[in-house]
Amino acid sequence: GDYLIEAEYGFQKVSQAVTIEPCHRLALTFVLNVGGIRAMSKLDKLELPAGVTTRHAIYSMRGSDIGRLVTTSYNQGQVFRLGAGQYRIESRFSPGNTIAQHTVTVKPGILNSTELAHQAGLARITIGSSLNAAVAWEIRDIDGSWASGHTKPEAALVLAPGRYEVKAIVNGTVLRESFTI
Repeated sequence: GDYLIEAEYGFQKVSQAVTIEPCHRLALTFVLNVGGIRAMSKLDKLELPAGVTTRHAIYSMRGSDIGRLVTTSYNQGQVFRLGAGQYRIESRFSPGNTIAQHTVTVKPGILNSTELAHQAGLARITIGSSLNAAVAWEIRDIDGSWASGHTKPEAALVLAPGRYEVKAIVNGTVLRESFTI
């Protein structure tokens, strides 16, 4: 009969249509050309505080798939099994506005371990004198291209170099503070 044989390893998939004749054997060998990327992100000389997460997104940089998102992970050090080719890794810390990118060429049977160092600083923000105070606040960069709202009185953010402003409303009083990273 006629069959479609599929093999999958990581994000690499191949398939082969076959016809098996009566009283015959068929042997298939699939060459998947799979390698891997292991991504880690860091801040130079700074330890990430609890609550800050890392997102790694991997984009294809080959052929008709150029720019297509292949996979995303929120785990530091996760291994991505990918077909041979060129990929762009994009790393983001959250909360924050910093992005680091790196291009990697995946070769069959080779694991690429990539460490993305963000050019950023760490801002620890505490609003109000009491953790029970009613708080609403926003942080934005001065040029207005990024902003983030919060309702908890404390936060740690990973921020790209630049000037920032924090505007807070604490029990009906408006507070403003600016700083540079």
